Order: sequence, then C-alpha cells, then structure tokens
Amino acid sequence: ATPLALEATIDLARRRVVTARVTRLMSWSPVALATDRSPSDAVALLSRVSGFGSIAHSLASVQALEMVYEVPPPPLVTLCRGLGMAAELMATHTRQLFLTAGPDYSEAALSRTSMHLWRTAQTAKAAGTVFHGYRTIADIMRGLNPVRGKLYRESLHLMRVACEVATMLFGKYPHPSALFPGGLGIVPDRELFQGLLGRFNHLLDHAKKVTAIWDDLADFFAQRAPSFEAVGEGPAHFLSFGLWDDPEGYDASYAQCGNWGSLRSCTPGLLRDRQLVTTRLPDLRDQLPSLREQPVETGPLARLWLTACGGHLRHQFIERTGKTGGDEAGLLFDVPKFQLPATYLQWRLPARVNVIERNRARAYQIAFASIVGLTCLLRAFESLSRGAKAMSSPYRVPAEGAGVGFWEEGGGAILHEVALRQRKLSAYQVLTPDAWLAAEGDSTRPSTALEAALLATPLVEEFSQPETFTGIDLFRVIRSFDA
Repeated sequence: ATPLALEATIDLARRRVVTARVTRLMSWSPVALATDRSPSDAVALLSRVSGFGSIAHSLASVQALEMVYEVPPPPLVTLCRGLGMAAELMATHTRQLFLTAGPDYSEAALSRTSMHLWRTAQTAKAAGTVFHGYRTIADIMRGLNPVRGKLYRESLHLMRVACEVATMLFGKYPHPSALFPGGLGIVPDRELFQGLLGRFNHLLDHAKKVTAIWDDLADFFAQRAPSFEAVGEGPAHFLSFGLWDDPEGYDASYAQCGNWGSLRSCTPGLLRDRQLVTTRLPDLRDQLPSLREQPVETGPLARLWLTACGGHLRHQFIERTGKTGGDEAGLLFDVPKFQLPATYLQWRLPARVNVIERNRARAYQIAFASIVGLTCLLRAFESLSRGAKAMSSPYRVPAEGAGVGFWEEGGGAILHEVALRQRKLSAYQVLTPDAWLAAEGDSTRPSTALEAALLATPLVEEFSQPETFTGIDLFRVIRSFDA
C-alpha cells in the first residue's frame, strides 16, 4: 500500500479539526515494472502491490488476463480461489481489529485519554459473554492492550490459521505462487480439503467471538458517549466492486460482467446518500472519473451495505433482512456450531457512518468471509464427489487485447487494467483503496472520504493542556479506513 501523509490544523480550544489534507507519498510500485514483459509475469509481480492484500491483487490480475485470453477457470478453481480470498480477508481484518485499530480502544488508551469512559466501562456489562467470555466492557478493553492483552495475542494465532489456509491453496502466502489465468496449480483431494475444514471450523468460532466483542464495544460507545458517534462521521457514499464469483456464472468476459458481477456473494455497486445508483460493473467503471469529484468510501462497510441493498444476494447461510433503507434492513448470518454454539448474527444498516460502525462492519465482514469460505469448501467436496476435478482451462495468448479485473482487498475496491501488444504487456494500471483516501491536486480539489471524516471529528479525548493532547481521535478515524 502507498504510504500516506496527513497535514492537519487543529483548534484545541474549540476541539475541532480545521483543515485536513491526506496525500500519497512517492514509493516504489511493481506497476512501474509491469510493461514490456511477458503476461505470465504479471500475477506474481502485481501481488506485491500490497503485502496484506497479495491474494486480492493476484486475483484481480488473473481476472484481467482471463478477460484478455477469454478463458474462464473450471468451477472448482473458482471455489478454491474464493476460499483463499475468504482466508486472506479474515487475516487482514483480524489484524486491523486487534493489532492496529484495537489498541485505540484498550485499557491502555482509555485510561489515559478518556478516564470517565474507562471508569464507566468497569461496571458496564458485556452482552456477548457467552461467545467472548468477558464479563464487563473493561475486561474486553484489557484484552485489547497491545502485546500483553489476551485478545491481542489470540489474534496472532488466528491470523496464522487463516494464513495457513491461504498457503495450502495458493502455494505460499503472501504472494501466491500457484495462481495463473484459467487455473490453480494444486492437486485437489479430500485430504487437502479435510485439512482446510479443520482450520476453517476454528475460524468460524473466531467470527462469532469477534462480532460479539465489537458489538459490545460499539454499543458501549454509542450509549455511554454519544459525542463519540460524530468521530469520523461521513456521508453514506459507498463504492464496491464485489467479491466471490459464482463458479457456474463467471465467464471472464467484459460483455457479461454486469451479469456475473451481480452473482457475486458480495454485491458490487455504487451508493449515493443511501440511494442505490447501480450494481453493474461496467457502469461502475464508466463512473470512476466522476467519483473523483465527490468523497466516496470503500471497504467493509461499503461491501456490507451494498450487499444488503443491492437486491442480488442469494446464499444458503446469508440473507437480506427488512426493507431496503428501513430500520431493520441489513444482513442475517447463520453461523453453524463448532466449539461455540450455532448462532444467528444480524448486521443492520447504521443510522450514522462513523468509526464505530466501520469497526463493527469489519467484524461482520469476518463472519461474512467465514461463511462464504465454508460454503466454497462444502461445494468443493461436492465437486470431488462428482469427479469434477479440473483445475485449469487451456488458452492461447492473443497478439493484442485488453482486460479488467474488478475485485476487493481488505481496505476496499481495487481495479487492474491490462493491455497486450505483440503478446507483451503494453500497459498496466492499478487502482487501490488509497486512491479514495488521498488524492493528488491543489488545495481546491474536493475532500476525500478520509479527509471529510477527519474534518467532521470532534475531539472527545480528555486533556487539560496542549502538552497532554495525543490526537487519538484522529488515529481512530484514520485506522477505521484501514489506513
């Protein structure tokens, strides 16, 4: 990911952010090396765009090349790719919630910057005790303490489990070695899938625990510190390219991307002021230039919101609830039993878009990924039973062509565009979530979603003089965007 820099003016007396500008710093990018090379180099090279999103960028690159080659992969390949993507998302969001953003809500942070809230947390009961085992909100916050907290340490183990799943499917992780256009270079057998199932059962329990923890934290801040709901607040402008293709519907063609895109488990789309604009991938690509003129948010909250409102979701264990735009609109997840009991997890469209709801959405995205991953695995077992074991489709590299890979990494929407001339890469462009957080231009350019959220943030931190000000509210906003 591209390093970002924040330049802000803060009025400590009024407890407001006066100005905020986020810029992208110059850094090395593998995109610069992608031209005038063999197309076979692209997948491995472009996986290095993001270490924590290497599977996502590999898949976007593969799909762009599959569009050029006109070669869809066999259904079992699509299922295995979906399972690996679910594992990467679970690892990425676990890291963000417990290693990066989580410590901002820990005992170590609250006891220093929000003493009143910390005292209140010590007697506030936690509703999700049956799943996470903590009696009070303060107990959860102690678990979030960096390095020494139990939740912090547990997250390292669960991230390892998710990364093991990714490694078993893609040869290595990060930077997959077994992924190529039209296929996946692994041997599918019951032994492999049984090993994956054992690991995914633990990830399902992890999803129940994570959602219970962040539901309790989000509800505590919303109820006991109403001013906190304005921290990182922004409009409901969302963009997503969607995730997890249907193995029977994905045909790798641009002409049909509106159809196979709508079959994705995570619905692509664009939302403006809570109103759905489109769910068609070609329409989204056409509107990209105009999106630069208004702040648009991308990431877990965008993915859940558009899936809940898009009208295309058809999944055995996930369903839309309520009327679109209504108080009960959202998603209902049916999570099966492992060591923790089976449960239904309900995510509702929030009344306000803020740091609380971004973190809550990230937790529910872990649940979403765990269920989609389990479904891919069960369907992979069915494919083996039917003898459908093909793991590649033949293709020829054309002399010329162009393709687009629409996909998502943990932080949000990504786009890979490729062009071939004389069977070599003549052009390669990558759009990452950073493009929506920071932008080039002078001071007259419109604010990005991150900048707008920073400008809307009141300083709820408790401090008596400038020397004791830590800026933790700003850090919470930045980390809620996965930045």
